[in-house]
Amino acid sequence: MKDTIVIGITFSTTRFEFYPRWVIGNDSQVRIVLLAAHLSNAALLEVCDALVLTGGTDINPSLYNSERLEYPHAPKDGWDDARDHFEQLLFKQALIKKIPVLAICRGLQLVNTTLGGTLLADLEESGKTNHRRMADADGEHLVQLSPGSQLAEIAQTQQAMINSAHHQAVDRVADDLMITGISPDEVIEALEWKAFANHAPLLAVQWHPERVEQADAGTLSIPIRNWLLHQAQAYHENKLAVKLAQYGK
Repeated sequence: MKDTIVIGITFSTTRFEFYPRWVIGNDSQVRIVLLAAHLSNAALLEVCDALVLTGGTDINPSLYNSERLEYPHAPKDGWDDARDHFEQLLFKQALIKKIPVLAICRGLQLVNTTLGGTLLADLEESGKTNHRRMADADGEHLVQLSPGSQLAEIAQTQQAMINSAHHQAVDRVADDLMITGISPDEVIEALEWKAFANHAPLLAVQWHPERVEQADAGTLSIPIRNWLLHQAQAYHENKLAVKLAQYGK
């Protein structure tokens, strides 16, 4: 029997229940650890074999050196600075420990800005089509995946339908990242490392693969989950091997 693998998932006030349900699936060997700023439990990343950075409210513009605080669809109640800083800390620690990271929607934006990239404040204002969730349902559109990319390899396709529930997107891509998925109106939909060597495994997508009961999210949902669990298993086994080697000394 395989050992239990532990997936840390950051808390979001927006439809959080989908994430653990999707990650666990029918696998009894997967355990979830909730990581949340209000719990001050970043130390629990130590027991995790992978990290999921979830969707949610806009990131504070100050984190990507923007002074513009008023823009269409900006958070009515302001930004969640505690969450921003908490998740930046988790991501930076994951990079140091080489813990696999799956970043979803806001998570992709947090990864890009933490590494030095910037965001578009509002897509429609920038001349793009509406990518927001409307009438309590996600949008839907095609995504084109870059040939030879990690995402195209795990998906075994270069084009798929995805769901859409965001009003911001990546503007300038961080220097260490490359675009691996793009929408028909040229909105960046996926990022990964330019060079994998010496980096923690990373997959960052702008859509929501965790909403599996929606047909529009199903095409890439299973391959992305499989990637996450495979990377977590590999990290777990490596961690055990290191401990055994240290014990043997």
